[in-house]
Amino acid sequence: MKFKKLGIKKAFATLTLDFDKLFRVEEVDVAIPPYAPSHESVICKNCGEPIMASRIIEAGEKKLCIPCSGQVGKMLTGDGIV
Repeated sequence: MKFKKLGIKKAFATLTLDFDKLFRVEEVDVAIPPYAPSHESVICKNCGEPIMASRIIEAGEKKLCIPCSGQVGKMLTGDGIV
């Protein structure tokens, strides 16, 4: 309980500190990337879920989502896209 009270006291004490000593405010130029294109949705012939057209796997005449196709899709993790 003592640790919790001390933590609260220190957190509120931070609010009284001088803003300019805590933060540096500056103008920067940022390169904004182009918007990602949007694609139509296609319905998976197996599960019926709508899937972005660029993520569909064609198996013969069927258009399937990645899980229904049995393939492994790419995933964004802390290590990048794997």
